[in-house]
Amino acid sequence: MAIAFAFTSAVLWGSAAVVNRVGLLRMPSAVGAFVSMLVSLALILALALIFDFRELFSLPAVAFGWLALLGALSFLVGRYMNMSAIRMAGSSRATPVVSISPLFAGAFAFIFLGERPTAMVVVGTLAVVAGIVLIVSQGLADTRNSPSSKTASLGILVALGAALGYGASNVLSRQVVTNYATPLVGSAYSLLFGTLYLLPLALRAWPQMAGVPKGDLRFIVVSGLMQGIGVTTMMAALARVPVAVAVPIGSLNPLVALALAAIFLGRLEKVTPRIIGGTLLAVGGVVLVIVGRG
Repeated sequence: MAIAFAFTSAVLWGSAAVVNRVGLLRMPSAVGAFVSMLVSLALILALALIFDFRELFSLPAVAFGWLALLGALSFLVGRYMNMSAIRMAGSSRATPVVSISPLFAGAFAFIFLGERPTAMVVVGTLAVVAGIVLIVSQGLADTRNSPSSKTASLGILVALGAALGYGASNVLSRQVVTNYATPLVGSAYSLLFGTLYLLPLALRAWPQMAGVPKGDLRFIVVSGLMQGIGVTTMMAALARVPVAVAVPIGSLNPLVALALAAIFLGRLEKVTPRIIGGTLLAVGGVVLVIVGRG
């Protein structure tokens, strides 16, 4: 059952990236990210009220400082930049780059927690770097062929920023969950802070929604539900099996995004052999990094 939960997370996260690509075609990233986070917050908060009601209202004051920082890293930096990267570079290019966040988590753990990398982590790191080089080289080749593809190359850099935010939040999450809150309560409050941080950006970008069809918002709502349910099913998996088992399965989400992009987004994105090879290398490297750290 735990493997099924983790695989469900991978499918939902990969699918959400493709759904975001469609929803963000005409929508500002700030508005899309805000709506997505609002939907995820409603879902996670409802679950926390049902299953962790007492814990939700019994946190020490110091916990809220950590949760505010976690919300900034995971959602203001992570999800906002992730959705911006998908809008700029497409799901097939951005998602594999964002998925290397465990590599940054390992780097932060080495710097701040004193963790030492194993041989498997080193090999996985090299595979990730090789995969990213392939994906970036495809973006550079596209730029030479089309000036508009410069946006896609910039989107890959934004995706790296999202991976950095997610990686730092993974390390901080350990601090929060170990010392202050349950995973469900920690997710609810960090989502709340992240949503509040993004509200001014969403309000500033809202006038640009004048020409956006209402149907586009439906895609973002579906994406928010997918991401929220994905977080919940991963929590369920982690409650049953070690991190080294569940997280690598969840890290397969770029393969799901790649397959769905090739099937449904043929007119929007060109999935080349170089992108496929880079994605496989990056995902394989991430799995090695996670297992090596476990």
